[in-house]
Amino acid sequence: MALTDIWLRKNNGRLTAKEELTSDTGAMFARLRGGKISFIYRPYLQSGERIKMTLGSYPKMSLKDARDKRDEYNRMVNEGHDPRRKLMATRFTNATQPTVNELFTVWYENQAMVRKKNPALHLRTYELHLKKEFGNMNYVDLPRVVVGKYLVQKANEVPHIALRIISDMKACINYAKIHGLTDAENVFQIFTSRSLGISRSIGKRVLSGEELRLMYKTLDSMDMNEKNLAIVNLMLFYGCRGAEIRETRKDWLNFETMTWTVPPEFHKTGGKTGKPLVRPILDEMKHLWEILLAFSGDSQYVCTLMASKNKKTDKQMSANALRSIAGQIINHAVGHFKDAQGEPITWEHWTNHDLRRTARSHWSEFGDWAVCEKMLGHSLPGEADVYDHNQYMGQMRAIYRQWWNQIQEYAGETNVVQFEKASV
Repeated sequence: MALTDIWLRKNNGRLTAKEELTSDTGAMFARLRGGKISFIYRPYLQSGERIKMTLGSYPKMSLKDARDKRDEYNRMVNEGHDPRRKLMATRFTNATQPTVNELFTVWYENQAMVRKKNPALHLRTYELHLKKEFGNMNYVDLPRVVVGKYLVQKANEVPHIALRIISDMKACINYAKIHGLTDAENVFQIFTSRSLGISRSIGKRVLSGEELRLMYKTLDSMDMNEKNLAIVNLMLFYGCRGAEIRETRKDWLNFETMTWTVPPEFHKTGGKTGKPLVRPILDEMKHLWEILLAFSGDSQYVCTLMASKNKKTDKQMSANALRSIAGQIINHAVGHFKDAQGEPITWEHWTNHDLRRTARSHWSEFGDWAVCEKMLGHSLPGEADVYDHNQYMGQMRAIYRQWWNQIQEYAGETNVVQFEKASV
């Protein structure tokens, strides 16, 4: 069935559990991923190789324009050409040496947009950090010493950005060399995290039982809205990443099957495994989700921003708002509680992600290692994920139930787990 403008308008913005491809004619497809539609061209060359190119994104590119470009590429294929190389040759016909901008653009359009989970992030990184410094320079004139000094500076200021720059530019220049766009050496190839002095910080913070009791005592005494109270409990219970709960749409919750499903494109390992994260919802903690739903109004999102303590909005909760919750709890505790000597208490800093590490440490007491890793959304080592497609829902429920009972013990006599006085 050929694509239509009606189909495109109807499906643009529709969220799916996994990527969907809908065929048109002449080797063109509409790809629906993360609510966004892109036109994809996948012809077979005369050599038998099947290639993949992104024509553009809807609605910026119309269906008519996409078909016109497809027809142009089909003519190239019928003449025995690879459209990718033909376009590159055309692009650089009048340039003796390509600029860094030109090489990055070719790589971005032909590789990043097709292969990267979030291509816009890589484009934004380039535009903010490299384009101004080196973009207009001919790549062949790019001095390694200058690049090295720049990357060392970035490594000191924003290590994760430096690592992304290195990874992207290595891939970019290698792609250009393979396709004959430059004969110059890859000046980014020698730079690594070790050579730039970047070491991965491995978090070790796990909240003790006494700290969890203090957390619930603090939550019981502070004036936090019930939406945020529910979020804290859900993050501790599921050990989930903050982004997973912040991105959750209402249709990801199924109270018939009692499951919470995070599509592959919305969790960290989804790009590798292609599998959604499916976690059980227990009867005992279903009310936490119901509180979020009550606060979310007409929004598609479960976690929304609050205009004030009890005033709802339909806007998705921001990452900063979610991150700030842990700091609010710590600051309230330090400002309101005293130790046995009557001195204000001190509390070592912790983050939402430390709740994830705390949950995982407790789960080890209740169940098998592999099941606990599945609960976190981690990939299993070796080929385990290739052959083992069991979701372990029964085992997960058993572990979660024991963990919920433990949380109840830490919460003690407070109302911040059961929300007995909930007003929503």
